[in-house]
Amino acid sequence: MHFGTQPYVYYKLYSVLGFCPYNILGLQILKIFKMTSVAEKKYSLPSEDKKAQYLLGKILADGLSQNELNAAYDDVSKDYDQVVLDNGYKAPNSCAEAVTKLFPEEDRAGLVTLDIGAGTGLLAEEMLKKGFKTLDALDPSQGMLDIAQEKGIYRNYICDAIGKEPLKIPADSYDIVTVVGSHIANHIESEALIEIIRLVKSGGIVCIVARMESLSNLDKYKDSFFPLCDDLEKAGKWTKIECSPCPYWNRIQGKRQMTTFRHTIPVEDQDAAKLVGKVLAEGLSQKELNAAYDDVCKDYDKVVLSNGYMAPNSAALAVAKIYPEAERAQKITLDIGAGTGLLAEEMRKVGFKIFDALEPSQGMLDVAKEKGLYRNYICEAIGKEQLNLPAASYDIITVVGSHGVNHIESEALYEIIRLTKPGGIVCIVARMESLTNLEEYKDTFFPLCDQLEKEGRWQKIDSSSCPYWQKVEGAQVLYKQMASDSEYTLPSAETEVTTLLEKVLHEGLNTTELAAVYDDLSQDYDKVLTESKYYGPNTAAEAVTKLIKPDERPQKIILDIGAGTGLVAEELTKKGFKVFDALDPSSGMLEKGREKGLYRNYICEAIGSKPLNIPSGSYDVITVVGSHTKNHIKGEALQEMIPLVKSGGIICIVARMEGFYKFEEYKDSFFPLCDKLEKDGKWQKIECSECPYWNTLKGIIFLYKQMDTNKYSVPSAETGVTTLLGKVFKDGLNQSELAAAYDDVSKDYDKVLFKSEYVAHKTAAESLAKLIKPDERPQKTILDIGAGTGLVAEELTKIGFKIIDALEPSSGMLEKAREKGLYRKYICEAIGTEPLNIPSGSYDIVTVVGGHTKNHIKSEALEEMIRLVNAGGIICIVSRMEGFYQFEEYKDSFFPLCDKLEKDGKWQKIECSECPFWKTVPGLKFLYRVC
Repeated sequence: MHFGTQPYVYYKLYSVLGFCPYNILGLQILKIFKMTSVAEKKYSLPSEDKKAQYLLGKILADGLSQNELNAAYDDVSKDYDQVVLDNGYKAPNSCAEAVTKLFPEEDRAGLVTLDIGAGTGLLAEEMLKKGFKTLDALDPSQGMLDIAQEKGIYRNYICDAIGKEPLKIPADSYDIVTVVGSHIANHIESEALIEIIRLVKSGGIVCIVARMESLSNLDKYKDSFFPLCDDLEKAGKWTKIECSPCPYWNRIQGKRQMTTFRHTIPVEDQDAAKLVGKVLAEGLSQKELNAAYDDVCKDYDKVVLSNGYMAPNSAALAVAKIYPEAERAQKITLDIGAGTGLLAEEMRKVGFKIFDALEPSQGMLDVAKEKGLYRNYICEAIGKEQLNLPAASYDIITVVGSHGVNHIESEALYEIIRLTKPGGIVCIVARMESLTNLEEYKDTFFPLCDQLEKEGRWQKIDSSSCPYWQKVEGAQVLYKQMASDSEYTLPSAETEVTTLLEKVLHEGLNTTELAAVYDDLSQDYDKVLTESKYYGPNTAAEAVTKLIKPDERPQKIILDIGAGTGLVAEELTKKGFKVFDALDPSSGMLEKGREKGLYRNYICEAIGSKPLNIPSGSYDVITVVGSHTKNHIKGEALQEMIPLVKSGGIICIVARMEGFYKFEEYKDSFFPLCDKLEKDGKWQKIECSECPYWNTLKGIIFLYKQMDTNKYSVPSAETGVTTLLGKVFKDGLNQSELAAAYDDVSKDYDKVLFKSEYVAHKTAAESLAKLIKPDERPQKTILDIGAGTGLVAEELTKIGFKIIDALEPSSGMLEKAREKGLYRKYICEAIGTEPLNIPSGSYDIVTVVGGHTKNHIKSEALEEMIRLVNAGGIICIVSRMEGFYQFEEYKDSFFPLCDKLEKDGKWQKIECSECPFWKTVPGLKFLYRVC
C-alpha cells in the first residue's frame, strides 16, 4: 500500500558472479502540515482534502493490528485510487522510472516482479507503461487486491503480509521486488528486508520508495531501517546502487496555500510567510531579488531562527566532520549566498576562522558586516560567468539556502569548482523540495553533479538528507574538488618536488626523452620523494603482503615495472619477499637500484613500446607503482603485463587517482580496458579502492588475479595431478580420445585426486542434503553425469541416497566404479545435444560434478539434462570457477543459456554461489529446480 511520502533506495543482490543492486531510497522531503487526527504526532498530511484525511486517519490510527489494518484498507479500497491520485501521489511513477533506468527496453518483458504492498495496482500500471509485463501482487487487504484484479494487471494475486517469517514463495523467484509507500505506521517492519532479499534472484533488484519522514521519525524505523540496510550490505547480501531523492507527492497544500509561490512555506508564522513571500515571488530579476532581501534584512535573523531554520548548522557540522579540529582555523571558506552571516556564525563555533562573504544583497551584507564575521564582503551574485576572483582561492565553498525560486542556477557549479582548491570541499545545503520540484533544478542539478563527477572535476563525498527547517528535510551535498584538466596538483610545496614533477611531466616527452630526464634526476630521486612523504611503494607492499602468507613470500618471484631506484623492492623486502626483477627504461634509475643490491635482474626497457623478451608465466606478482601518469605507461600495456604473470598470480597497480580522470592516456580508456579484460577472463578483480599515495594526495590501488586463458592452472604441486590434468586437458581431444585418456588414468584416479585435496564431490553431496529430507532420500532416483569412478555416489550413499545411475563415456572409469558396487546402472555414454536413450523425466536428481571443463560437456547439454529430470526435480552442477571464464566451451555461452532456460520456464534457480572444488581452488555451484 502506498500512502507514505518520499525516499527511494535501490539495492542489488550479491552473487559470486556479480553484485545485485538494492533499491533507491528517495530523499525528496516535501513540507507537510500536521493533521489533527490520531496520527498527528507521527505523520503529517500532504493535503487538506477531507477524503484524504479520512483515508489516512483510518490506516494510520494508532496501534492497529494486521487484521484491523486490512479491514481499514478494505473499507477505503473503492475510493483509494481517486483520492490519492487527485492529491498528486507520484511514488509509483518514481519507482517505475528508477527501475526502468536499470534495464534495457528489450529485457523488461522477460523480467518477473513482485509488488509488495501492491494495493490497487498503481505501481503495476506504471511498470506496464515502461514495458514490464509479468508482475505478482502481494497485499494483505483482499479489498485492495480485488480492485487490482478488476484491472487484470498481475499474474498472481497473493493475499498475505510480508514480515519476519518466510512467505510460501520459493527463494530466488523474482528479478525485481518493489515496495512503494509501505514504510509507514502500522505497516511493514524493517526486518522484512531479510525476507525480501530471500525472494530476489542473485543479481536482482530491490526498489523501495518511502517517505523520509517515516524512516527518520517513526520509532519502528528511525533506529533500525538504515542500520539494517548497512548491515545487510556488509554481510554481502546486497549492494547499494543509489539512495537519492524522488518525487512522492506532486504538490503540497498547507493551511496557507501560497498560490503565488512555487516554494511551499515551512511555517505558519505570519512574519515568516511575509519574508518568504517577498524573496520567492514569481519572476523576480536579480535586482528585484536583491531589493527584496534589502527590505527584509533587518528582521531576517529573528524571523528565520525563531521558526527553526537549521540549514546553516547542518552545513557547519557536515564540513567539520571532514577536517580535524587542528586544521580548521587555517582553512579559507567562501560563503556563497552569505546573507547575514548565519553560516559563518555556526562555522566559527566549530573552529573555522577565515571567511569571505559573497552575497548580491548589500543590505544582507551590511548586517553581516556589523557582526564582523568575514575577511572580505563581496557584493555580487554567482552565475555562469566568471567572478573577478582567482581560481583555486578557497579550501571550502559553502552554498546554503541559495537553491530556490529566482536564486542560483545549476550551471553555477562550474564557477564554484573553479574557485575551489584541488582537494578542497564544496558543501551545498538546500531544500529537497527545491531540487526535485522547481523547474530551475529538477532536470539539471543532480544530473549536472553526476556529469561533473564523470568528467573528473569533483568527487562525491556525501549526498544525504539533513535538517533544514526544524520539521523540513533538506538535501546535503558534499564534493571534493579534483584538479582541472590543465594542471597536475603538487603533493608538496617543496621546490625539489616541483622541479622533479615539472621535468617528468613535461608535455610531449617520448620514452627515450623521459628516460633521459629520469637519468638526470636519479641521484636525488630517493631524497626528494622520501622527504615529500611519498607513500606509493609502502601502499603497494602492504597490499601484496595481505594476499600472500609469510612462509610463501621468499619463493615468490616479482617483476617491479617502473622500478626506478628500488623503493618498492625495499618495502617488499621488509615484508619477507626476496626475489625481484626490475624493469625500467632509465639506466640511471636502475643503477641506483643496483647499488642497493635489491634485484635479481635489471632490465633496462619500457613496457608497452614493443614486446618484452620475457617468457609468459614468469612471475607470481607484478607491481606497477607511480607509472600511470603523463608520458609514462600507456593503458594498453595491461595486455602485456597479464601474460607475464602465472595463472593465479597478482598484479598490483598504485597510482595518483587524479591522473586517471585528467590525462588523455587514461581518462576514457583505462577503466573500460580493465573491465573488458575481466569480462574476457584475462584477470579477476580483487580490489579497486582509494589509498594513501603522496603526502595529502590520494591514490588508487588496483589488485587483480591473473586468469590464464590458455592453461588450466594446477591445484597441486603433486606430479600425479599435473600428469592427469595434462592428459585430459590436452588441446583438441575429441570424445573418443578423451574417453581413452580417462581409461589410461582410471586406476590411479582416486588416489591422485584424494592426495591433491579434491573436495567437489563432497560439495555436491552436502548441497543436496540441505534440499532433501533424510526420510525422502532412499526413494530419490539420481543420474550421476560424468560419474567417473563413483566419487559423487560414494558421498551420496553416505547420507542415505540409494538409487543412483552412472553416465560416463570412459569404460575404464566405469569399471572402477563397478568394483565399488555403487550404481544401479552403468551407462557408457557421453551427454550432448542429442537425446540419450533414456525416457524423459526418469530422474529426481541429476548431478554433474567436474564435467564442465576443457574437452568435456558442452553448455548445450543443459537442455538434455532438463529433459531427463521430472518436474520439481533438482539439477546440481559443481565445477571449477576458472573454467567458466577461460574456456571457449563456456565463457560466452554457459551463463546466457542458464538465464535463457530460466526465462523460458524450463528451470528455476535455487542457488548459484562460490564453493570449494579443490581445497585451495574455488568452484561454482549451481542448483536448479526443473519446471
